[in-house]
Amino acid sequence: MTMLVNLLVRDRLEKFLDHYSSLTPDDRHNRFFHTMGPSAIKDWVMTTTERPYSHYFFVKENEEGHFEGLVTMGVESDKIANLAVSVLPQARGQGLAQKLLGEAIDTAKKMKLKKLVFECLMNNHDCKRLYTKMGFTCNYSFEQQCMLGHLDLEDCND
Repeated sequence: MTMLVNLLVRDRLEKFLDHYSSLTPDDRHNRFFHTMGPSAIKDWVMTTTERPYSHYFFVKENEEGHFEGLVTMGVESDKIANLAVSVLPQARGQGLAQKLLGEAIDTAKKMKLKKLVFECLMNNHDCKRLYTKMGFTCNYSFEQQCMLGHLDLEDCND
């Protein structure tokens, strides 16, 4: 597993885009990525990585150097980070998402963040199962038409 920060992701942008283009919209455990095409994802990466240390990417590469699994953690100014998880279908069932998410949680604790949050599609039951297993509270938001989740880290940072 590897952690990449901002500019390192730009250096590996093609691998990042290949990863997302290998997923179906339902595979992308993030509320907004399911609607984004490669050019929009590229624009998102270039924009979000302009601010140093604002985004962390936890990556598992296979033998050919392709991203099999990816967790993004976007840190907000109020000590809250947004998470997104994706694992290629052929790499599922091996605990990869749990390992990558665990690394993100450990990093967030070391950074003394207060809370981790995520949003995904309402029907993404695999996403809910993963986050619940990792200690997150998950709720359906019918108003926003998505599932929202959070993990409070303040008690862990004392």
